[in-house]
Amino acid sequence: MTDLLTLSEKLGDAWQWIQETDPPGSLDADVPAMVLADLAKLAIDQREGFSPEIDAQTLLTEVARSLAYMLNRMAWDASEADGLRISAAVTALLAIHDARHMN
Repeated sequence: MTDLLTLSEKLGDAWQWIQETDPPGSLDADVPAMVLADLAKLAIDQREGFSPEIDAQTLLTEVARSLAYMLNRMAWDASEADGLRISAAVTALLAIHDARHMN
């Protein structure tokens, strides 16, 4: 059985390790890795009760904001067609985030 507490702790340390390991100026690997590690930790912590519970709308907003940030970085080096698709995804994710903050 997976030791989820240890996994959560290691995911929490992942951000620093990724930043130290990835060469400076190379955002292609470190931004997605850090965002996905943080979101995995958030999901585990929420499911297992390792952190104070947040409501579903706040969780959705955090996921949308994080993914929008990650995808926006990827658009910088994308082809024009891929850039348009990524921009559409970012716009949709930010709409979820913005809708939450308008209520």
